[in-house]
Amino acid sequence: MDSGLYTSAVGMLGEFNVENGITNNLANMQTPGYKERTAVQENFSDLLLSSQGAQAGVAEASLAYPGTGIGPGGTMRGGGPAQAASAIGRFGQAPHIRDYGLNLAQGNPRYTGSPHDLMIVGDGFFQARAGKGILLTRNGSLHRSAAGVLQTAEGYPLLGTNGRPIKAPPGVMTVGQAGDVSVDGVRVGRLALARVPTGQPLNEAGGGYYMGPGRPLTVTGARTTGVLQGYLESSNVDMSTQMSSMLAAQRAYQADSKMLQMQDETMGLAVNDLGKVSG
Repeated sequence: MDSGLYTSAVGMLGEFNVENGITNNLANMQTPGYKERTAVQENFSDLLLSSQGAQAGVAEASLAYPGTGIGPGGTMRGGGPAQAASAIGRFGQAPHIRDYGLNLAQGNPRYTGSPHDLMIVGDGFFQARAGKGILLTRNGSLHRSAAGVLQTAEGYPLLGTNGRPIKAPPGVMTVGQAGDVSVDGVRVGRLALARVPTGQPLNEAGGGYYMGPGRPLTVTGARTTGVLQGYLESSNVDMSTQMSSMLAAQRAYQADSKMLQMQDETMGLAVNDLGKVSG
């Protein structure tokens, strides 16, 4: 079958996944602390060079050892021309999504006036316990449980620097810039803010929660990081940028779809017309 069909199909699949990512960003524009997620597609130039390199390797091996079907690196012996051809590369040579990147830029502050709404200014994340694991989040929309435990909107206990959930008994709760939590003027704990080491990616856990590749670095009195009470960090998703990206992805999808249709029609002509014997 014509590899062009696979190439167009892979391109359509890639753009479909890009559109899904943009849709998720737009759906979370009102989610506090949400970070924009962007699909990172494979560079077409690198893909083209890789494909040409694989073809050149097979051609050189076939010339050096005619009839043996030796591929790049001499790994395919005695297979004949058919086996040598399978080493050229996979069908569907088109840019695909290699990874997803997170835009960790600071979102705009939104004043709420609620003592349970907290915003991190600068680099850092809140730490919340989920089962035996620890989740990171920038969403500081909190509440106190019946037992006085500070929890996220999803009910995950917020951790203090001692590694245990922070308990805030009934009373007026205040949170200082360094993350110290007090109730009626009595300190009950300090928020365990976390910083992920540079160059180590975060894994998304859904709902604005992330998991680091290792134990995050605890922030202790960092000058570049602070906590604001009565504020929430808005999502950093930009509507105009997302809509432009959505239109570009849709146009690319339509172009791949048109190419797929044209190739299908060409193959139909080859099968139905070229094989006819004129009378």
